[in-house]
Amino acid sequence: MAASTIPAVKAAFVTAIAANAAFSGVQVTYGHPGRNAEREFVFVGGTSTANQEWATLGAGQRSEEYALELFVSVLQPGADQRDVTERAFVLFAAIEALLRADPSLGLALTGVKALRVQLRPRRLIEGPVDDGRLGEIHADLVVDARI
Repeated sequence: MAASTIPAVKAAFVTAIAANAAFSGVQVTYGHPGRNAEREFVFVGGTSTANQEWATLGAGQRSEEYALELFVSVLQPGADQRDVTERAFVLFAAIEALLRADPSLGLALTGVKALRVQLRPRRLIEGPVDDGRLGEIHADLVVDARI
């Protein structure tokens, strides 16, 4: 039995985003890209909350709930803030569409009885940066799993 679904779900989500045509030319990473960040990037970070509880029914089953941090960032030189923010939301909407189409991310993990992933936006950051405008959406991928 897996100790947690976090690594598998995180990897599957990064793979699903990177494979989607809407993200052609967008940097998609498992964790922050660091100094190698491109002008448009999406990364799945750590957990903002996590909890596991033993299920009351079912031999040795556990219920796992957590929120993986998701960041969608767009930086455009000399751009209008509205254009930058709208581009960030186009990418965010494509991520939402992935989850609507398959809330389990197509994962068939050994030992996992059920898996559901939802997207919850948390924060929009906008503003000028050294060479343009930034639009960044912070969100949570809220995961419910039975392991």
